[in-house]
Amino acid sequence: MNWWFPPFLLAQRAHASLHPGQTLNNARGLWVIVATVAPVLATVPLGMVVGNFLVWQVGPARKALNRKAATDSTLTYGASQSALIRVALFALAFALAATAIGTLGPW
Repeated sequence: MNWWFPPFLLAQRAHASLHPGQTLNNARGLWVIVATVAPVLATVPLGMVVGNFLVWQVGPARKALNRKAATDSTLTYGASQSALIRVALFALAFALAATAIGTLGPW
């Protein structure tokens, strides 16, 4: 699933309504990079949450991870998912703000 694509399209449409005639085909400058790259970078922690969940579904991998987590409580599945979700929420908030700022600037 491309989670970055809907915010990207929304930013492009919002920018087109604010700055008629400017599209990605003729875009130049920093703001277009900010508006288009931020949603992509925000999906990295979300992918890590999904990847951690998928690895946890594999029995031998779960046993190996549980052995490793026995020495440190911060390495448990719940603790790692909580930390990843916190990072993902922070990245998502930052990306949405950066995309909004990038959308307002001229391309």
